[in-house]
Amino acid sequence: AQSTSGARGGCATRELDAAELEAKENARLRARTASHDNTLSRLAGFAVDVPVLFHVVHDGHDGYVAEDRLRAQVEVLNNAFRGATHQHDGLVNVNAADTGVSFHFHGATYHDVAGATGETAGWFRDDCSTGFGELRIKRALATDVRRVLNVYTCEPDGGVLGWIQAFPDEYPEEDERHGVFLLHSTIPGGDATPYNLGDTLTHEVGHYLGLYHTFQGGCHALWETERGDAVYDTPPQKDSCHGTCAELAARAQDSCAGVGESDETLPPYFGRDAFTNFMDYSVDACMSEFTPGQAQRLAEVIAQYKPGLMESGGGGGVVSFDGPPSSSSSSPPAPPPRVECADETHASWSLYLKADDFPLEIGWTLKRTATLEDVSAVATLVPVRDDAAAVVARVDFGDLKQNGGEWIWRRCLPPGVYELEILDKWGDGMCCFWGRGEWHTTLDGVMIASGDGDHDAGVSMRIEARVPVDASVAPSPPSPPPP
Repeated sequence: AQSTSGARGGCATRELDAAELEAKENARLRARTASHDNTLSRLAGFAVDVPVLFHVVHDGHDGYVAEDRLRAQVEVLNNAFRGATHQHDGLVNVNAADTGVSFHFHGATYHDVAGATGETAGWFRDDCSTGFGELRIKRALATDVRRVLNVYTCEPDGGVLGWIQAFPDEYPEEDERHGVFLLHSTIPGGDATPYNLGDTLTHEVGHYLGLYHTFQGGCHALWETERGDAVYDTPPQKDSCHGTCAELAARAQDSCAGVGESDETLPPYFGRDAFTNFMDYSVDACMSEFTPGQAQRLAEVIAQYKPGLMESGGGGGVVSFDGPPSSSSSSPPAPPPRVECADETHASWSLYLKADDFPLEIGWTLKRTATLEDVSAVATLVPVRDDAAAVVARVDFGDLKQNGGEWIWRRCLPPGVYELEILDKWGDGMCCFWGRGEWHTTLDGVMIASGDGDHDAGVSMRIEARVPVDASVAPSPPSPPPP
């Protein structure tokens, strides 16, 4: 789903032609004048903290993005919009503007479409596209769009990295068409090299908040402020920038050098193509700045078209997990949020685990021991005979490396019987001489078992997922005859 040739051709956000841009900018100016908007006088104190809610659509392991990667992505956004992203050479970009926009992780919902039928079956690939496909997903998942940035991750085809459907002025701020779609592997830790450092989302959030490509419309005269990207301090640019950071820096290209097009006196670019700007198409490592003009535009657009983002709190009732409770708490730990399963017949399961000082000794396995099948119109539990096929999820000894670390795993379980086994290789559990570990597991949002980690070599438990109380049990097949 991703080309790694060094061209960010994967932004599917539409570009405006000169006539449409001029009409939109004139309408924006008229609206500001009519409302006596004083945004410019408030720029020095402008600040907004945007809640980010991720909707992770995945096909089993394919496209699954763990929560720690989502939180890392939010940090990338914060660095970019607060002017703290380093240049490709590792130095601080002194020209980068602090836009006043910050972000915080508001939560995540997970939607496993593996084996799904009906409307959700195409969410991961077929519907992960501009137009009717994305709208189907948004109508099902969009949450508090007015006050929360909704980000949908899936796997678009054709080398597409991300896009927005609507700029801020095109629909009311509560309209579900607002939000960002993103190729899952562009999130930090993904494999969409060289676009896996998280700045695809930076680029698309720029669009979401009203910024255009720096090369939109190609070359134009400097005084035509309603042409190009409608920002005064990004120079006219004929086309997007492609190549390695070192190549682009050495080239120092000014693609719009006609009379009246290139201002060689205006920092930070001095007329050269803005390959370091987040709204260009260069690779992630090259991007390191928004300009003061872009920061000004963001403040104006948010105040004018997205005032809901400036309301504190960012809405409530959203699935989120802000970390496990302190181990010193005297009350039972709160369960993590449930997974939103695409197949409503599946049960939402989670396991939270806090290690002691020796996490390398800890492992766990979740096995499916019986399936729920319709046998002669009777719900029947049929034993699973293949041990390898029975394993739903596992963490092996040596996989967990952070002393005292905390992890959470989530899965959607088809109806049936499962066995969860948590093991300690050394046989001394996760508590209590070498640190204090703990664990708990939930089913459909309800905690069904927990422990303080004082379980010696391990602990196991039976989990019944959506099994009717009157389900029968299939007889075991006879043992094979001796040879």
